[in-house]
Amino acid sequence: MGGLVQLIEERIWSGALTPGTRLPSERVLALQYDVSRPVVREALRSLQERGVIEIRPSRGAFVRAAGSLDLAAHVGSFARQRGATARDLIRVRAVLEEESARLAAENADSAQAGHLADLVDAMDAARDVVERARCDLAFHSLLARLSGNPVIEIMFGSISALVLEQIIRSVGDRSVAVEGEPLHRVVAEAVASGDGDKAAEAMRRHVLLARELYGPDLDEPLENVARRTVQTIVGDATSLEEIVADVLSGLVR
Repeated sequence: MGGLVQLIEERIWSGALTPGTRLPSERVLALQYDVSRPVVREALRSLQERGVIEIRPSRGAFVRAAGSLDLAAHVGSFARQRGATARDLIRVRAVLEEESARLAAENADSAQAGHLADLVDAMDAARDVVERARCDLAFHSLLARLSGNPVIEIMFGSISALVLEQIIRSVGDRSVAVEGEPLHRVVAEAVASGDGDKAAEAMRRHVLLARELYGPDLDEPLENVARRTVQTIVGDATSLEEIVADVLSGLVR
């Protein structure tokens, strides 16, 4: 079933199947890909859960227009297939988010800076790891948007699923949280005062902390690290996939 999902996704992302296109019937897909209809049905259900297609009763399955969260899911899936590590992600984030913070300080108005501060307060008040992770990702996403640079916003959005996996690792580790979380407030205050250099420096320090504190986790596939953290914290009550889907669905598209 996973192979069929990947094949259909590749056709969609390549542009061979454009938004609004109706997919062939289950019977035709089964013949095309030499699989059973139950396999096709399960693959379509999986694609719908990922937001790639929309199944309309009595009408069939249609390709959805891609949004920023769809891009995040696709990039995250590809990066996990390649075994992306926290070290890999940190190298990208250090450059991208340093500039994001600097530009946000130059461009944000008082109301927008206040929203950043509100997210920091919400992080501090959060009672569990998932809620802190939700506020944490929202903070970084807002900074990217406040940069005023649409390419930065798109680039950050595309890696947001991976960033969330790293955030889960960080907020679940007290030693990382103690040093890293206060830097959110430093960034927010620097943005409010229009100090781009201070905001950029604090953000760079925040992102690079993981390189100092993660130990062996730094070079292990990020997905494995996040999955282990979730298992340790919440056991079998929920999965990494459920947490990622829930948090990303709450971000502004």
